[in-house]
Amino acid sequence: MNNTEKTTLVQQIKACIKELKELGVNDEEIYELFQPAIELSRIEIDEKYKIRFVDYDNGLELQLSPIHKAVYCLFLAHPEGIKYKYLTDYRDELRNIYIGLKKNTQVKEKVERTLSDITNPLNPSIIQKCSRINGAIIKLLGRHKARPYLITGKKGESRGVAISPDLIIKKRPPMNDGR
Repeated sequence: MNNTEKTTLVQQIKACIKELKELGVNDEEIYELFQPAIELSRIEIDEKYKIRFVDYDNGLELQLSPIHKAVYCLFLAHPEGIKYKYLTDYRDELRNIYIGLKKNTQVKEKVERTLSDITNPLNPSIIQKCSRINGAIIKLLGRHKARPYLITGKKGESRGVAISPDLIIKKRPPMNDGR
């Protein structure tokens, strides 16, 4: 391809981008068009709640504190997503996951206070936790590869992780069964 052909192609692409914007396509959606396809990894959650991306670099482990792991596991267990304002409906499930991670190392009052903060829609704790989780995933996988694994959603709508539940391997009883 010579320089004239390259210039013509670039002009055509710019015209297409302009047309897409006029049709209401946002910059992020346009950016995604130019990204290579992501090869997804399965996520494995073992008996000790270690979270690994098993198909990336011999199983990259996501390093998170117990409460952050509990929040991420909760979102993974609900592919339909969770609205922040309804988090109180998930408190028992979150408690079961969190207690499974803590192994009685904290007094019950502190665990309950932490859960109360996270499930209170007026407290920004859940936003902070999701931001920390997403930051750890981006740091581990890189921004482009991390996208399907992030907790995302628009304000007022359900938040969730976009990957298929078929890509989640649980080496323990189901996360929402109360054990």
